[in-house]
Amino acid sequence: MKIKSDISKVLTLALLISSIASVSNAEDLNVRTIKGQNRIQTSIESAKLVDSKTVVIANAYTYADSLSAYNVASKYNAKLILVDNKTDLSKELKEIKPTKAYLIGGQNTLNGKAVASVYENVKDVKRLDGKNRYETNDKTLAESGYHNVGVADGRNYPDALSASGLLKDKNLGLKLVNGAKAYNTDKNVVYTFGGINSVKQDGGKRLAGHNRYNTSEVINNELGKVDTVAITTGENYADALSSINVVNSRSKVSVMLTNKISSNQENYIKDISNKIIIGGMLPKETMDKIYGRVSEKPKDDTVTTPEKPKDDTGTTPTTPEKPKDDTGTTNPSDDKNRSYEYVYFDVALEEYQQQLDIHRPKTLDLESIKSGVPAGYKLVSTDDEIRDFKNVLPNKLMTNYVYVAKEDRKVVNTQDEYNKYMISKLKTGIDDGETIQVAKNVNPSEALSRVASGMGFELNQSINRLENSPEKYKSITINMLIKQRYWTKEDYNKNEYNNNLSKIEKLINDSGVNNLNTNKEKVENFAKYLMAKFPYNKDLDNELKNRSPYSITNYGTAVCEGFTFTYNQAMLLLDIPSISIEGDSHMEAMLYINNSWKVYNVTGIKNWKSGLEIKDINSSLLSRSILKPEDYPNEQLRNELVSLYK
Repeated sequence: MKIKSDISKVLTLALLISSIASVSNAEDLNVRTIKGQNRIQTSIESAKLVDSKTVVIANAYTYADSLSAYNVASKYNAKLILVDNKTDLSKELKEIKPTKAYLIGGQNTLNGKAVASVYENVKDVKRLDGKNRYETNDKTLAESGYHNVGVADGRNYPDALSASGLLKDKNLGLKLVNGAKAYNTDKNVVYTFGGINSVKQDGGKRLAGHNRYNTSEVINNELGKVDTVAITTGENYADALSSINVVNSRSKVSVMLTNKISSNQENYIKDISNKIIIGGMLPKETMDKIYGRVSEKPKDDTVTTPEKPKDDTGTTPTTPEKPKDDTGTTNPSDDKNRSYEYVYFDVALEEYQQQLDIHRPKTLDLESIKSGVPAGYKLVSTDDEIRDFKNVLPNKLMTNYVYVAKEDRKVVNTQDEYNKYMISKLKTGIDDGETIQVAKNVNPSEALSRVASGMGFELNQSINRLENSPEKYKSITINMLIKQRYWTKEDYNKNEYNNNLSKIEKLINDSGVNNLNTNKEKVENFAKYLMAKFPYNKDLDNELKNRSPYSITNYGTAVCEGFTFTYNQAMLLLDIPSISIEGDSHMEAMLYINNSWKVYNVTGIKNWKSGLEIKDINSSLLSRSILKPEDYPNEQLRNELVSLYK
């Protein structure tokens, strides 16, 4: 079987997408397409439809918080803009001149250049976030003041997005729940979207179909006659999220999720005056039908794989339906005749939702599988994992996935491996925007973020995953920022970072601590060296000399922050767990020495002669410190910090 999607063609076509495209021969049909080079640009273009001075910012690669952005965007008729942590919105915000901005999601979800550009260009900024997607959703409901709501499953996106037009028309908020569990709410539930496999608990009127597309039809029938329909893919939440801008741009808009357009959907849009297609992911055949063009029958060698059946959770089942005998059990005899399906899957193509179907061999030949890996990619699945496919029991019929990654992609399979890799990268410099492919049980580490923060940097670790993947692998994208960039106006640069580490290594050598035997001697003597050599900065208006991670190495002076940052950079190179502890007006270093944590005040004073101030972590000393008990990390985080260096 030929490869369905050529990687280079996918990327080339994606880069050729125009910002806003209208087809001339469809003018009489009032059809237009809004799409950008990627999901972020598509949201920016669609936001231009909304006349508003309020913007709502959400992560383009995690749908959970972005779904909740609907509540604020709808209530305040705001522009919804999707970003990643490297998105610079300065140009767009200068054009919009917003008076209010909402950030939806916490620091791990939403940070970086996007957030910095919001704070630089908008005076009134408010972040709404909780400890999980449901708490964040509750905060958006509280902010927007909705009492009447529609309920949707927070574990998936299609039903919630299909409902946005109806929710807007009925002035309802969107409440997300874990559909598998019972929930309690003080809201008045008017609708429940999706079947019982999506939301188990009943509430209000249930609007559900047998799959995501049928549910979309049921919701739109409830909405009734409209003048505008936003049409977008049901296979990707990002473009569908941008349809919220269409909903906010005019009255009574329906949202139709589709892929291979059905006859029911064709009939539905036939008499609607305005059709706005969001994004560029609909198949050509579907686009032709919407535009009223005659579509040529595809050639045999380009026939696409038939759409997989959907269940009423709005997701594609990862396990194909098994043939049954008349007892209702799987027929074992079918196993020897079936084809094993191998789907090569790479999260680097997440933006285009591509699953590369390489071949479907009837026999399990390890070498033929390896030879089928496309150029520029490497095999991630192990030989043993592939051989284990032979051992699938007859009553365990399943789809087997063989995973690949781009050749230059780092792939890690355990949390410990990820942590060790990141510690090594902190010692050598991180490529901003580096993406690491990780096993599904590997997650961003708060301990790593605390280490970077103690050195004067923000380490953002953002999870990316494909919606329709079996999720054995996902990816984590790493972005670095200067922690005190608001004051210092610095941007992270790997070369500058590495140059600074070289200067720190020289300080370590000059201090003589490399010749000492114990860590206790090293940390205390380096602190004394640093404090005696470099004076406290008296030019308090010069923030580069005050609180930059490079204050000491570039200017030879600093305040408490600059001293602590430099000290912790040295501790990283010495493999000693160290972070910063901040109070309202002071920062100190906290180190793990001789199986216990100590707090060191390493701020230099000119003509320093007194002894080094060292404190234990206990209530009696905390009460006499500028630092409060809540400023210290909890025991679990302290243990994680120690484990980074083992």
